[in-house]
Amino acid sequence: MNINEIVELKKKRLNLEMDFVNAAEMEEIAKGIERPTVSFRRALEENDMILIPEIKSVSDSGVAEMRLYEPDIMAQEVSRHKKVKALFVQTEKDVYKGSAGHLRAIRKVSDLPLVRRDYILTAYQMYESRAIGADAVLIIAALFSTESLTKIIALGKKLGLECVVEVHDRHEIERAIKAGAEIINIYNREVRSIETDAEKIGEYLEMISDTAAVIIEGGVSNPTEVKLAKELGIKGVVSGDFLINSNDYDRTLSWLESEI
Repeated sequence: MNINEIVELKKKRLNLEMDFVNAAEMEEIAKGIERPTVSFRRALEENDMILIPEIKSVSDSGVAEMRLYEPDIMAQEVSRHKKVKALFVQTEKDVYKGSAGHLRAIRKVSDLPLVRRDYILTAYQMYESRAIGADAVLIIAALFSTESLTKIIALGKKLGLECVVEVHDRHEIERAIKAGAEIINIYNREVRSIETDAEKIGEYLEMISDTAAVIIEGGVSNPTEVKLAKELGIKGVVSGDFLINSNDYDRTLSWLESEI
């Protein structure tokens, strides 16, 4: 299923959800949340390199799926690792079998910054993210114009939510910077190893410079590659599919953090 098909499913899902809680009601709920958010960017700035496990049950390819998925328990287990300073949490329901309830459950057992991963399209979802306990949200640059990206980032700041802007190429990096992104996720999924793409990644980092903290997803699957990412100036590595496919995420995380 391609991204356009997933977006259409998300729009239908949103319409159903808004029949139960409308936009005005969700905004009021979000504004009533007293818990301060935990800064993801601060976690990146205070460490040379962090690991960011993604709590989910289905791989991006849809090939691998956890038989027994208990998101709160998984979050507690991966959080024991010294280099794990934040978590991505998959909440998309129709394709990836996540839910807002998963993030709520993790919020109850974790003080780490929680980044909500979903197909965020509207202000309603931003209010919902604050309401369910997220500290940051993943925003896919390809789904927004520069103007609308600027607005969603500004709304995030108003709510105390940090926006992690996912980019795939130079053009999206330029738009993310123009929109005011303070955290950028370089989505590198098609590359088997960061070593083969180090020059391009280095060019991306030069473009971003000090305007945003940078994390990377994809192309990093062993301690040597994590170390290279650190040397390039990347502040965090997202591990999702790699953990699911490993069948032992505890041992895998210990291995990944062994050289940093």
